[in-house]
Amino acid sequence: MGTKRKPLRHLFHMFFMTVETSIDGSSVANSKPAFFNGPAFDIVLAPGRTSKLKLWGNGLLATDFFSMPRQSFVGDSTNALLKCLLDHHFIRSLVAPPLAGDESISPVVFFGDSGTGKTSLAVHLMSQLVDYSESGDDPNPQALYFSGSDFYRFYLAANERQDLDEFRQRILNSKGLLIDDLDQLAGKIAAQRELKFMIDSLIEMNKPVVATLKQSPYAAVTGILPELTSRLGGGVLFPVHAPGEQARMRLLKQLSDTHCIQLTDAALTWVSDKLPVTFPKLNHFFVQLKTELNARKDFDPFARVDVSTLAVIFQHNPSALETMATQILEIVAQDFELQTSALKSQSRKQTVVIARGIGIYLERTMLGTSFKKIGNRYGNRDHTTIMHSYQKFDSIVRNADKHQTDSKEDRQLKQILALQQKLNESFAGQMTLIC
Repeated sequence: MGTKRKPLRHLFHMFFMTVETSIDGSSVANSKPAFFNGPAFDIVLAPGRTSKLKLWGNGLLATDFFSMPRQSFVGDSTNALLKCLLDHHFIRSLVAPPLAGDESISPVVFFGDSGTGKTSLAVHLMSQLVDYSESGDDPNPQALYFSGSDFYRFYLAANERQDLDEFRQRILNSKGLLIDDLDQLAGKIAAQRELKFMIDSLIEMNKPVVATLKQSPYAAVTGILPELTSRLGGGVLFPVHAPGEQARMRLLKQLSDTHCIQLTDAALTWVSDKLPVTFPKLNHFFVQLKTELNARKDFDPFARVDVSTLAVIFQHNPSALETMATQILEIVAQDFELQTSALKSQSRKQTVVIARGIGIYLERTMLGTSFKKIGNRYGNRDHTTIMHSYQKFDSIVRNADKHQTDSKEDRQLKQILALQQKLNESFAGQMTLIC
């Protein structure tokens, strides 16, 4: 399928220049070209994309699956790699005729946390690939869409009926295959082998294959066969992250118009800083804000909501903050595979010290808790000890651009950012903006 490995490598070099991809699939840029800088960009999701995919399975109704709230994907430097989806030459290269002697670069894999938009992008890309591969002998060309669980269910049913040939032929006769949430096949070995066979067969027929995962194929996803992850990793990988600052501001402005709630510029910035989360969480914020505002008798629907109004609506009592502080402690301990009691103990083991320091940093920055109160939580430590620990990890975050790749500081920074994202998503779901 498509252009082969050498042309694609040349294409990526032309687009990304100094950008490399690390072993976990995350993009690394030592000297970012202009392509990666600049303002946020929009990937307008393909109109009529629903007509290009046939939903095989009843785990989700087609109307539910395709009623995506977003009409475009907004990206910035956080998701700079996705900008190549705006280039028609790149899209066409994925369905170009094979070049003799070259290997396939399919499948295309989008991976990232829930809510980042990887399914929307996968549907958008597949609809475009179907468009570019249309032929006159098929008046209604469609690719097949499966969730991972539906693929397993239909494979199992066909196997029990001893009718695998019909199952396979239906897939091979389609214009391509989109497997969403492939992680759902974890532990289902026979279905994974069948999927790999289907991927290889479709690629041999020069038909597109697109998949979504929560993690990079190189992350050794638990329960997925190495030969399948290797096959997925041999294609084009797109990490999809939560929106960065510029993209988040644009999304907030769009959602402000959608929900007919106008915020002042200062209020938009305040929300963006407080909620560095995914599009669904930002949408959830406006849903709850609208409910809160409608409940206020003094609210003027034509007035712009300012920071002071938001601060009053989302202020929290001490018990709520205590619950959130406990949640930080528990999630950090879980991430380091420790008991919460270890973080409160007098242990000086390196793992415990790092975990404790990160917990202290997160509580201070996310909740604004005083050093004295944090010290009480972490084994009745003196506030100066807590302050010193906080300053150490604050320095790691502030000097993010100075760390060598895969250094101790770099690994700790990535762990802090990952925990912040997990906690932000959790706090946003509870509508917990910290004032």
